Amino acid sequence: LSAWVVLCIGTAMRLARVARRTQRRAQSDPLTGLANRHRFDEALALELRSAQRTGQPLSLLLLDVDHFKGLNDSLGHPTGDKVLQSLSGVLKDRARRPRDLVARLGGDEFAILLPETSSQAAAAIATTVHVDLANLSAQPTALLPAFTISVGIHTTRHGETATPTEVFERTDAALYQAKQAGRNRSATHGEEIASPA
Repeated sequence: LSAWVVLCIGTAMRLARVARRTQRRAQSDPLTGLANRHRFDEALALELRSAQRTGQPLSLLLLDVDHFKGLNDSLGHPTGDKVLQSLSGVLKDRARRPRDLVARLGGDEFAILLPETSSQAAAAIATTVHVDLANLSAQPTALLPAFTISVGIHTTRHGETATPTEVFERTDAALYQAKQAGRNRSATHGEEIASPA
């Protein structure tokens, strides 16, 4: 009987490990290990409700690699994958608090969700990421092509009743603004364009 109990416990533990691994895969991007779009959408809705309840700011950064298609076409997809993985590492280094979330939304588009973060603090993080990428590309051992990113930023304000879709669209509009202004820069929704990094 005790051997049977041990067998059942062992089987249950293995099934629990498989279930956890499956859930992680369902919420993670396989190339970068970051959260995927589904997990990001859930987190944005949850954190936005929290921000609206507490009155704390919530900042969202959307970013993508400038001229990524050309880079991929000229240097090949393996190099493009390395660029995305390197960018992922830099983003994870800059969003380390327990509730911060870095996600790959698809292709070369990424998001950083920063609860209880002001617009100024979010802009400072974007600037640091620009600097980190410039330093990364300058290292002779990087074995990566030099690349830049454009960043759009939106921060909710006290009393704002925006939906997750509206927050995303405002951030996306800021990203488009950064691209229109010449790329390799950040733009904050409703504010002037930041100087290039």
